[in-house]
This record gives sequence, C-alpha cells and structure tokens, in this order.
Amino acid sequence: NMAAAIYDTISSLGLNSRIQAIVSDNAANNDTMMQELESLFLDDDIEFNAIYARGRCLPHTVHLAALKLLEGIGALSPDDVRKSEQSGYQESATLPIGRDIDAFVPQTNEEEN
Repeated sequence: NMAAAIYDTISSLGLNSRIQAIVSDNAANNDTMMQELESLFLDDDIEFNAIYARGRCLPHTVHLAALKLLEGIGALSPDDVRKSEQSGYQESATLPIGRDIDAFVPQTNEEEN
C-alpha cells in the first residue's frame, strides 16, 4: 500500500506534523493514496486534509494540456496523443541540473551571433 509506505517513511524521519502537501501526478490511484494518508494522519491526531494537501505535478499538467492543444489544432492525431501520454517524458524533466548536462545540449557562443 503506497500510503502506508509513505506514512512509515515520514514517521521514521519524525516529520509527521511537518508535512503540509504532497506532490504527485494526476493518476486516480494518487487520490486514493491521499485519502488513506489522511486517515493515517488523523489516526495519530495530526490534521491533514487530502484535498488541500494534494499538489498536482505542474510539468505533468502542462504536458497534458499541451497535448490536448496540439490535438485540438490538428498538429497531433489522437493516436500520437495516446503514445505521448504513455511516454517517459518525465525522465528528462527530472534530470539533475548541473554543468554535466552541457555536454549533451548544444551550446551557442554569444560571440558567434
């Protein structure tokens, strides 16, 4: 159970009363997880509201909105949208930030422009 695993981790770190929000993607199972987390917090007399504490992942939301826009203007077919929704785009969105990534991203020299 995801909620129990998260709550156990939060508890082991002594953070039970410090959690104000949890960010996750828009999957329906995360709604269920948040409801269960609310129950676990309330069982320990810690105020936690699953609705108010749920933060939806902004890059995920923007990605879904962009797909619908592109589909709406005919730039993507419904099949392309389905494929993209199942892609691992979040892998690139969560890469660590650092200078090492510069080796993989083409850089322009301001003096050349």
